[in-house]
Amino acid sequence: MQSILFLGDELTAAGLRLAGVAVRVVAPAEAAAAVGAVGDEVELLLLGAEVAAALDPQALEQLLARPRPLCLVVPDPRGRAAAVDPAAALRRLLGVGR
Repeated sequence: MQSILFLGDELTAAGLRLAGVAVRVVAPAEAAAAVGAVGDEVELLLLGAEVAAALDPQALEQLLARPRPLCLVVPDPRGRAAAVDPAAALRRLLGVGR
């Protein structure tokens, strides 16, 4: 079992691969299928910002709220996709924000 897996852009994947992280380069159009294929095989799932932005917002919130695997969104190194605001996502999940 892999302990950490990154799904996202090639540039970030190259850097994380050097750090010993398992990576899968995923196009935004393939985001939902790639995330669905992960299941519980990893302890920490890192999503590139473009992959996270391509997911259905409600599915992303559920993924971020799950206890396993712990899921974090990695900012896009080129600034093409905005990172997920965890505070805003939590407020939406709790029903106290938009």
